[in-house]
Amino acid sequence: MNQTSPRRVLVTSVKAGAGHVKAAEALTQAFALKYPSITVKNVDLLDYSSYLARHIYGKTYIDVVKKMPELYGYLYKNYKGVQGLAAPRLIFDRLNALPYLELLEDFKPDAVIATHFIAGALAADYRDRMHKQLPVFVTITDYEVHPLWVIRTSEIERYSVSHDEMKNHLKLLGVPEERVIVTGIPINPIFLEKKDPAVLKAKYELKDTSPVVLLIAGSFGTTPIADIIDQFKMIPSDFQLIVVCGKNKRLYERIRAKQSAEPRIALVYEFVDFVDELMRVSDILISKPGGITTSESLAIGLPMLLVDPIPGQEEANVDYFLEKGVGLKARNPESLIFKLGEVLADQSRLRKMKERISEIAKPEAAFTVAEEIVKMLSEKMAGGKAVESH
Repeated sequence: MNQTSPRRVLVTSVKAGAGHVKAAEALTQAFALKYPSITVKNVDLLDYSSYLARHIYGKTYIDVVKKMPELYGYLYKNYKGVQGLAAPRLIFDRLNALPYLELLEDFKPDAVIATHFIAGALAADYRDRMHKQLPVFVTITDYEVHPLWVIRTSEIERYSVSHDEMKNHLKLLGVPEERVIVTGIPINPIFLEKKDPAVLKAKYELKDTSPVVLLIAGSFGTTPIADIIDQFKMIPSDFQLIVVCGKNKRLYERIRAKQSAEPRIALVYEFVDFVDELMRVSDILISKPGGITTSESLAIGLPMLLVDPIPGQEEANVDYFLEKGVGLKARNPESLIFKLGEVLADQSRLRKMKERISEIAKPEAAFTVAEEIVKMLSEKMAGGKAVESH
């Protein structure tokens, strides 16, 4: 390996929802595939934090989002009071993440990539206090920029974002334009693989004669999925339903029990690691509008019917997809039934949505981020010579 090439990269996420962790995993995989000579360590900041920090940033965050979404939405939109706590929060994070700071000292990365703003701020704080030459990169995992991602604009070497409007937003927040790259949201490289939908349909014993609806229900909060499926009888169109329940064992058992009464329920799963294949055989996705799941759907070219957004970033995600014409929004169960029936009866509408998806999808985002980081680091270290990829 060229001595002037980066040798070690630390990827840091925070398990406050699954999206940050999945983006970090995607980046780690991209580095392993394209730059195997670089040692990449992927860590969850909370694994290197105190019990108090894990409780606040992990469990408390999830509890507020699930049980008090209106409060979360209020805090998201009225962030200025919270933003004023940035300095005290940084001191709190520093004191409660001493093992993480020790990891930075021991691992000696050439760069840190953060998929959560707290991880990025903490790494930059460490760099400044210890007078290190340590570039910090931040990958935003939704389709809107929240000002909390920008602590001090001088701290972050590069931001990677989903689209040009986000780049402009960061510019208005004081981030120099040259520090922002439009890459998309990093997703698992498996979504770039070529797989024949016809072969997959045969694998899963699905018919070619009717559309396939994929319902990813594991993360749903207040939407009564099992009850909604009971109302599918109001949709006259023939279709095949695939349901992924995630870690919700009770929901899985309820849906399985309904298969005999609703023959259009073709497949029911708990957690799966082959969601890319299920998306490839589907004609429309029903899901929450999380940044990762929707980016995966875009990568496959799958139109979306979005429900149950978390107030704040997921509402912004929905707005973006509606504006681009690649998704529909159901405000309540009744709306979901109506819109699903409407779109299944109008296949031309689905085709138009698929065409628009091709204009905005960025399935190679993880590789793009990795390439940009390696290129910039190599040029700094070697005076313009970039590390060779494999």
